[in-house]
Amino acid sequence: RVHGVVKGFNPQGQILTTYMSAHKDDIFAVALHPNGSIVATGEGGRRATVYVWNIHTGKCLAELTFHKNGVSALAFSASGVHLVTAGMDDDHTVALWAWQESRLLCRARGSTLKIICVQFNPNNSEQFVTAGLGLIRFWKIRGCNMGASTGTFGDATCKTILSLAFRSSDEVLAGPADGHIYVFRGNALQQKVPVSQFPISAMWASATSLFVGCRNIQCFRLSDLNPVGKAICFGSDPPSGRDSFEVFFRDTDGERIPSNHPVIVSLHGAMSASGAGSLLVGTSDNDIVELPVGNSGLFTGEHSLPYKGQRPGGVTGLCDASIDEYQQCATVSSTLRLWNISTGECTYIKTLGASPAAAT
Repeated sequence: RVHGVVKGFNPQGQILTTYMSAHKDDIFAVALHPNGSIVATGEGGRRATVYVWNIHTGKCLAELTFHKNGVSALAFSASGVHLVTAGMDDDHTVALWAWQESRLLCRARGSTLKIICVQFNPNNSEQFVTAGLGLIRFWKIRGCNMGASTGTFGDATCKTILSLAFRSSDEVLAGPADGHIYVFRGNALQQKVPVSQFPISAMWASATSLFVGCRNIQCFRLSDLNPVGKAICFGSDPPSGRDSFEVFFRDTDGERIPSNHPVIVSLHGAMSASGAGSLLVGTSDNDIVELPVGNSGLFTGEHSLPYKGQRPGGVTGLCDASIDEYQQCATVSSTLRLWNISTGECTYIKTLGASPAAAT
C-alpha cells in the first residue's frame, strides 16, 4: 500500500495543514485547481481513484472512482467546474467530471495508445486537448457530453507528443519527440518550428512567453515563437546556433558537481503580466532549480537550487501553490516531497515506489 501525505507550511516553517490521503497505489498525476487552493491526485491500480482535496484544510472534497489500471493525466478546466481524467485501460478512456458533485458526466474512448498529457484551454473551459503516443485529439464539451476530433499531422513523421500548451483559443502548441514545436490550428498541423535535436519533454506558457525544456531550456515569444534571450543548459548540451549559459551546482565543499546532462522533465512558472517572475525546473538528475525570469521571459543569469535530493528517477512533475500567507511546492519522482518555497526546506518525504508520471 502506498499512501500520499501532504503538509502545508508558511514561510516561517509553521505547519498549516496535514492531509493523509486514502490512495492505495502510486500517485501518477497531480493537478492544481485555478483558485490555487484545491488539488486533484490520481493513482494507479486496477480500480483507480482520483481524490480532490483542499490544500488549506486537508479536507477531502471528492472521491472519483472509475478508471481501470490507473490515471495517467488529469486537468481542471479554467472555470474549475470540470475535471478531466485519462485512464490507463486498453481504450485509455477520457472521463469528464462534475467533481464537486462527485458525478461522472460522460466518458469516451481516448486512444489505443497511452495518453501522456492533457491540457485545458486557459480561456475556454469547454475545450481541452489530450496527446501521447501517436495521437493528439481536440475535445469540446457540450453540456453533459463531449466530442473529439483527431489531429492531422500532415507530413510530420513523429507523432509522439510529450507536452502541450495553448497559444490562443484555436492554436495549440505540442512538444513532440523530434525536437520541434508543432503548431496546431483547429485540428491540423500548420507549422513545425525546429528547437532541438532532443525530444520536447516539457513546456509551460505564460501570457507572453513559451518555455521549452529538453536537455536545455529555451524561451520563445509566444506570439511568433521567435527565440528570446539566452538559453540555459545543464552540462554541454547548448542549442545549436543560440547563445546560452550553463547552470551548474556545487557540493557542500564548494566543488563543482559533474553534470549528467539531465533531461528537463517538468516546468512550472509563476509570472506577472509583464512576464517577470520565476520558473521551477525539474530534471532527470533529481534536482529542482528556480530560475528568476525578467520582463518578456529573459533569464537573468542567476539561479538557485532550493530543492535537491530527490531519489533516482527524476523529478517527473512539479506543482506549486503560492496562496495567501503560505507558499509550497510539491514534487514527484520515486518520492512525493513537499517543499517550503521561501526557505528551500524539504518539509515532508513519502516513498512511492515506482516513479509516478507527472504533477501539474
